[in-house]
Amino acid sequence: PPRSTLFPYTTLFRSVEDIEIITDGTAPAIFVYGASNVVLRNIKIVHTGQPRFRGNLDNDPTLGNLWVDQSGAGIHFQNSPNIQIENVHVSLVRPSPNPYASDGVCADQYCGPFPFDMKYAYNIYGLDSEAPTLSNVYVTGGSTGFWCQDCPYGKVSHYKAENLHGPYPRGQCFQVVSCAGFTLSDFTCMQDNELAFPEDDISIWNSSYGVIQRGFVQGGNAPHGVGLISEMSDHVVVHDVDVTLVGGTCFSAYGAHNVTFLRTRAKNNHADG
Repeated sequence: PPRSTLFPYTTLFRSVEDIEIITDGTAPAIFVYGASNVVLRNIKIVHTGQPRFRGNLDNDPTLGNLWVDQSGAGIHFQNSPNIQIENVHVSLVRPSPNPYASDGVCADQYCGPFPFDMKYAYNIYGLDSEAPTLSNVYVTGGSTGFWCQDCPYGKVSHYKAENLHGPYPRGQCFQVVSCAGFTLSDFTCMQDNELAFPEDDISIWNSSYGVIQRGFVQGGNAPHGVGLISEMSDHVVVHDVDVTLVGGTCFSAYGAHNVTFLRTRAKNNHADG
């Protein structure tokens, strides 16, 4: 397919299936807006998360581009209830920015944090869309793997995320914000401490009545983040989740009431290095 392929919002075409998209453009590879019951299935996306700006808040051209636009995602959906994303691989790939890394993993792979103007370069990015469903999804290399705000009653299962690059406050394998009743099941979060720059690996923020179950989290060199956190989210249940090789706290509840951690295990965290 041509580079910078864009599928805009759809009201007539209810599904996008069986395609591969390679894009170095600023727009999302797939953008779904204002459409319900859309299906994205059997798709592979490679994107670069190109930096993009919307301009400054005062519309003063002498001030330069100060306001970062929320773009550069692999998949972006908004106002699209009941979207289904199945059998999808989204990978953000950028070359190493370090000319002095002549060998090792950082010689040909991106290590450490993205620049600030790429903080919205999510692999999958959702807004204002009730009950999204994701299954058999693999994301890697974005600022955050999956991020959704105001997407209540969503379900993500059989999900794997690897090596996210932030910068703060991004860097999560998975984060939902104001998404009541969200469920994450059968998941893996892998953060290579030489490559990645995460924050909280798994974050449930202001999203009460969530369930996080049957997962494995490995790695995390974040200066602020933890392995799994229920933040400002009451009545959350976390069960059968293992966390290892993270810096500092493995499991956390912050400003949250009635949070249950059941059959959770922590091993080999590194609070002092």
